[in-house]
Amino acid sequence: MRMALMAFLLGKIQLRSAPPAVLSVHPGIEAGAGLRCRNERCITNNEGVRYLVRDFRLREAEVPPVLSCTYCERELEARFVGHAQSHVFHRYNAAEARRIKPDNRVYFESEAQAQAAGFQPPAS
Repeated sequence: MRMALMAFLLGKIQLRSAPPAVLSVHPGIEAGAGLRCRNERCITNNEGVRYLVRDFRLREAEVPPVLSCTYCERELEARFVGHAQSHVFHRYNAAEARRIKPDNRVYFESEAQAQAAGFQPPAS
């Protein structure tokens, strides 16, 4: 496998299939608000818990948003999106959630996770 990869990268062999679709990914979404990798063997859940920052990458054009752990690639669905300043969260498909600028978004798997992080649902 290693030799085949090197040969491909050097242009010595061609792939027979079409190249995989490139996913647009936003790196560096810190999970300070409560996201946790679901892989119990991930370094962020074991020895790295003391010195590693939980970090995720967001895949573009996924509905609901899909985040993958930077360390082990385990994926999770973010069904709720919160605003970092107002601490209000919405379902991922709500119009209000789409209006939150990407830099101000905080992702959650559940309502309980959002509330545990100090976020509130929108006022009815």
